[in-house]
Amino acid sequence: MVEIEEKLEVLIVKDGKISRELPVDFEWLFLSHYMKSNGWAVSGSAFSGDRDFIIWLKEEENKGVQELLPKSGLVSEMYSLVEKSEGWFSTEVSVVMKASFSENASMPR
Repeated sequence: MVEIEEKLEVLIVKDGKISRELPVDFEWLFLSHYMKSNGWAVSGSAFSGDRDFIIWLKEEENKGVQELLPKSGLVSEMYSLVEKSEGWFSTEVSVVMKASFSENASMPR
């Protein structure tokens, strides 16, 4: 069993406004990003449009928000919103993965 626990600072923008409602699929977004980096990067971001996105930062990584935003595709007001925002909040993420094997499983040939 593998358990990943992280304390994060999160900023959520929904319909161009700051939100404090963590998306129900955030654990999947976090895990997908974590796995793509082979566990090297915890901080990340996910976008469903130019006015709907989430950014999460792990303090120890010393990443800036600008590193997690796309270089283009966001309207300038969204960059300003993120830079000036006091809407960041702390959360803890815990993802548990467990593999189980059937006694009748055979090895690939």
